[in-house]
Amino acid sequence: MPKRLIDVGSLSGRPPRLVMSEDLYNQDTRYATLSYCWGNANFRTTKENENLHKQELPFQLIPRTLQDTLDLTHNLHIQFLWIDALCIVQDDYVEWKIEASRMQDIYSGSSITIAATDAADSSAGFFSPNPDELDRAKHLPKIQYLNTRGWVLQELVLSHRTVHCMRSGLYWECRSECQTETGLVFDRSAKHQSSVPVLPHNIQIGETRTWWKWIESYSRRHFSFPKDRLPAMSGIVQYYQMATKDVPILGLWERSFHQDLLWMRVTKLTEMTDPNPNHLSNIPSWTWLSCPYEISYDFWESRSNDDETCRDTHDHASLVEWEVAWTSEPLVSEVKSSRLVLEGPIQEITLSVSPKGKDFNPTYLDVDNEELDFGKGPFPWRCSGQFDNGPRMSPTQYSCLLLRSTVYSEPTEHTDKVHVRETFLILEPCSGTNVYRRVGIGNFMGESRSFDLTVRRTFCLV
Repeated sequence: MPKRLIDVGSLSGRPPRLVMSEDLYNQDTRYATLSYCWGNANFRTTKENENLHKQELPFQLIPRTLQDTLDLTHNLHIQFLWIDALCIVQDDYVEWKIEASRMQDIYSGSSITIAATDAADSSAGFFSPNPDELDRAKHLPKIQYLNTRGWVLQELVLSHRTVHCMRSGLYWECRSECQTETGLVFDRSAKHQSSVPVLPHNIQIGETRTWWKWIESYSRRHFSFPKDRLPAMSGIVQYYQMATKDVPILGLWERSFHQDLLWMRVTKLTEMTDPNPNHLSNIPSWTWLSCPYEISYDFWESRSNDDETCRDTHDHASLVEWEVAWTSEPLVSEVKSSRLVLEGPIQEITLSVSPKGKDFNPTYLDVDNEELDFGKGPFPWRCSGQFDNGPRMSPTQYSCLLLRSTVYSEPTEHTDKVHVRETFLILEPCSGTNVYRRVGIGNFMGESRSFDLTVRRTFCLV
């Protein structure tokens, strides 16, 4: 149970008020949760007004979205409601960290989540359905404002059932299906129908696609306070950990670590772009949390041609040892230190963004100062890649770690044409012996391998 709940009151005039969950003896403690955009609303519980809120939450002072939520909860015959702004004392940082770490229990323990999906802030309220839009609703509506916010991902993932209040009407979502107010029903297993993928009940060891989709979505979202990027994912980390029995490592996972390194920045940057600051402290370069941009996983594999047949895929890097220390509670505090040791094929390669390939996303890279023959076609490059913080135009020698190689065959008129894709991390040395940091990711494609698989090294990545 959350520490506090809102008693939504009664029709006889008993006003809504805050209650302590520990005081709810022998009562039906089913509760609803609210998922919404805060905006600039200042109606929240603080140390100063907590006792007043326990006596009454003045309805006329409550923002409209919260008023509508109280009404809907009451109409659902649910007596209690959890709203973060009111049920967590917002200026008590110690309490905030404790409650933020319990989001998995709070949202998965609620009877229903009410989502103010089309409301830009807490003053907008639930929109009355437009009959014209209801008549035109032939597919699931796109989730607008709400699904741009960072905290909302875990709220939607963790909730067993959600009712979205939208301009086009009510939209029901649970683990098995989605249904519109007009009666259209969609299976949640259809990937294109769901804004947030559902974690399969029988998830297999090593299956990472659902986590990757969550994090790709997470990286596109916005935060009013950028430091919330860590605590706002604590709930889905706990949920995924319980389902897979895997061990989390700063947004990656122990069993699939060699695959989880395959993230790439997809936000387009130019030489003139000022890099976004990373507001998280002591975040190592190997995690996507070090990249304050939208990311994608296994980019080149996901864009292979339909005519290609995969003959063999092999992951080459191994996790040797790791350690992450926190200042207090994991994910809701700051990273104190980290240590990571990897082993795999390493090759020294001179790379730079090609002047004629810089406008592509990802960019094309010049390799070892090779001459390009544009007479053979408009795309003479054998390597594409992305530097994490923006294009690097000057040829520089990097240590490159081979992560994955895939052999493909493509039918031609007389025989199958075989080619190899090799995805690798781009590393640069740091102070200290055999210590590197990640600066990008690249991909070779050709008829033969570019890496010597017998040249392997064990090293630290910071």
